[in-house]
Amino acid sequence: MNNSLIKKADGINLNSDALFTTDEDKVQTVFKIPAYQRPYVWRQKDWDKLFDDIESNEAGYFVGAILCVDKGIREEHDYSVCEVIDGQQRLTTLSLLLTATYSVLDDYSKTDFVKNNPSWSEKNYDKKKKLKNQLIVKAVNNQVTTRIIPQYDDNKDDYFNIIIKTFGINKADFANPLQADKVDTKRPLSKAYTHFKKRIENYALDEDGKNNVERQLKRIFEFSLKVNSTVVVMISTASASNANMLFEALNNRGVPLTITDLIRNKLLGEIKDNPKVKFKFDYYKDTWNKILGEGLFKTEGKEISGGEQERFFRQSYNAFRFNWIKNYPNKKFETGKKANLYDFYSAMIDIDPETTFNQIMESTKLYLQIQGEDASGISENLNKLYKDLNHVNGSTSYTLLLYIVKNLDSLGLQGKDLENICRSLINFFVRRNITNKPTYNNLDQIFLKFIEKLRDKNLKGEEICNKLTEKLKEEVGKDFEYILRNEDAYDNFGNDNVYFILTKLAEEGLHDKSNVDFWKESDKRKPEAWNIEHVLPQTIKGTTWEKVLAGWAEKNPDNGTVEEIHKNYMNKIGNLTLTQYNSEMGNKPFLDKLNLTKDKHNIGYNNELATSDGLNKYIVYDQKGVERTEWTPDEIESRTQNLVDKILEIFKW
Repeated sequence: MNNSLIKKADGINLNSDALFTTDEDKVQTVFKIPAYQRPYVWRQKDWDKLFDDIESNEAGYFVGAILCVDKGIREEHDYSVCEVIDGQQRLTTLSLLLTATYSVLDDYSKTDFVKNNPSWSEKNYDKKKKLKNQLIVKAVNNQVTTRIIPQYDDNKDDYFNIIIKTFGINKADFANPLQADKVDTKRPLSKAYTHFKKRIENYALDEDGKNNVERQLKRIFEFSLKVNSTVVVMISTASASNANMLFEALNNRGVPLTITDLIRNKLLGEIKDNPKVKFKFDYYKDTWNKILGEGLFKTEGKEISGGEQERFFRQSYNAFRFNWIKNYPNKKFETGKKANLYDFYSAMIDIDPETTFNQIMESTKLYLQIQGEDASGISENLNKLYKDLNHVNGSTSYTLLLYIVKNLDSLGLQGKDLENICRSLINFFVRRNITNKPTYNNLDQIFLKFIEKLRDKNLKGEEICNKLTEKLKEEVGKDFEYILRNEDAYDNFGNDNVYFILTKLAEEGLHDKSNVDFWKESDKRKPEAWNIEHVLPQTIKGTTWEKVLAGWAEKNPDNGTVEEIHKNYMNKIGNLTLTQYNSEMGNKPFLDKLNLTKDKHNIGYNNELATSDGLNKYIVYDQKGVERTEWTPDEIESRTQNLVDKILEIFKW
């Protein structure tokens, strides 16, 4: 690589002078995303990974590199400008995380504790002010701009409006032009900000259930310090052409080592140097590559992320570590976390590389079964339950399942017991994903502690199932039914969870369940994948739906404007169904969508899902079995209550 391409390269903390400085007297840097860059594409899994990585690691966690073109100080702006060539997703997300942190702190300022403790507020005011200084930059004429300037107009407006609202900036004092004066809550920047607020609020909560505001505020401030301590390698060049050449070189050659690479290299290296097993080296190498490289870590030919690989090794270690504790009582094998994971595997390899290899292989086979990828050797029912657990994002329970499956006989469990355990886990995750109780950060600990309880109390057989269900019911609380009946499902429950619940409702009414696979990407008869469908469409302006709601609003004047009614009802569970024909449905009138056909096949709501117990029954028919002629908030509310009754029955403990 030509070093002349690089103007400067430093490993720096997020709150350093070169990035999000808190010092107003320093020359400020604004990071501008060029128009040719792709828009903001990170989604919830990316936000959660960044949050969890920062939270679970020590201060100074490395979050990646930023590659930019140094445009220098602009006299017309009075600040330095850097055009971001690589790292804009990460940089933008970190700024939204800090903005959300400030917003949560601002909400806390309204609590009685803060109001009644002016000395405490004064002492901590500077900490909060520094967050604002990091994200707001002084411009000319006493105006301000944002630290990050996105490229597309919709991204800019959403980002600018989030900053303006959070930090209480007068729009007359804002240097950047605005095309819209409010945030579009459906777009990713707004969703990221809202998601981070919820994560921080949940992170601050007391595990003992006490509402200790001072302790919660301390946790938030400590988290903000951790975010600011993250390390970024900032690489700057003098020109865009140099930056793009460097970007291509880095991405082609700079493939980082994953935890899998590190463990594999250590393990095979030890085996090759061990006179007792080195003659098996080729076997071990080929087996590793086949089972992990081509099996577990490949999905339809695509390598899974380093984070998912790390999860496999962490959960496998935590499930198997008790065997090492038993066999080597003088060694310390503590609970594995991301930061110490390689150290523990390295220690096990040093003690016995062959046994470590065999345990990894055994764990891989079990893991593939639990993921629903390998049905060999297990019942059809268990395979389906494993798949459902995967669909409902229950991967944090895999440590427990690995431990139980590995020790099935010694725990006095049979196949039916394992199926019941899976059902309890599915019921738990369905509820947890809707209520957000317990918080995501606590899930690993819940299952790790249950393994310890299972061992300490010497639980056996059916008692394990009962105690687990009891524990899961206790953790998830009692808000599930209330939230289902009253809250916005599509935006608040998570699309994956809503889709899963709808498929379970649909399966209940199918006469031939083998005829429909809601998780298959496509089939020859219906080439499109299944998707969530809004009966009352998400967009109604200028359509007959607008007139329908206007008529209903006249009869029900206390329910607000047409826009408010639409917003309040369109995302309720009672307005949602499944279809393979979203684009054909569009925002057509209700009766058209009811009996829509394509190639002489009914693709509307009056299809195989409209049976006596089907998902679409109460879309097509009223309570008396008469086919509907309209779809208003009354029908949505009625179907919501019917579906919730069925959901509670399907997912009963």
